Amino acid sequence: MFMNVAYLNNSTSTVVDNTKPLIVTSCGNYRVKNRSEVVTHRPKGRKDYQLLYIASGKGHFFIHGEEKTVSAGNIIIYLPDQPQEYVYYRADQTDVYWVHFTGNEVEEILKYYNINHDRARKINLVEYGFRLPAAMDNRPLKFDEFEEMAKQVIYVSATPADYELMKSEGIVVEQVIRPTGLLDPIIEVRPSHNHQWNIPVQSWQDRFRWSACLQKILNLCNL
Repeated sequence: MFMNVAYLNNSTSTVVDNTKPLIVTSCGNYRVKNRSEVVTHRPKGRKDYQLLYIASGKGHFFIHGEEKTVSAGNIIIYLPDQPQEYVYYRADQTDVYWVHFTGNEVEEILKYYNINHDRARKINLVEYGFRLPAAMDNRPLKFDEFEEMAKQVIYVSATPADYELMKSEGIVVEQVIRPTGLLDPIIEVRPSHNHQWNIPVQSWQDRFRWSACLQKILNLCNL
């Protein structure tokens, strides 16, 4: 196996430095020739970023237990703390270049070159995960976007505004029951003459306690 590597300050430990925009901590080139395979397994990943470029041959990467074969001309980027597991086989004649880097502007640099891992994740959610397209921008739907998606709408309003009237095109149905489905109670208006006798008689018929309360209120009001 041919190896050509270099480390910042000759240190093989993971370096995380956010005081500068971009710092390359290590880089190198592997060519698998003598060994049957070269295995890398980091269950907890690294604290920095890692980019691998397959110059020739193939690389076998395992993501969530599923093997992905990466051919020549493609790159793989590992984020901090992302589990890493990949294998290079001698039969594939793999030639790979890699670099580890850190810095406080790494995310912006990746976005500038359209290497946006977060956008790729959101694309999968929108296409296969029942997410609205607005999720790409981390925002709710705009009103015009909502109108475009809502093809058939029933507007229910006690005081319809011009917008509802315009959208309904004059087709308005009066709702005579409450939204809860309960009918309005029947109101009976009785004369105030001889009300003192009317209430006890009614109370004897329905035996509701509310009549006693009403009688007390009327007495307090001297009615």
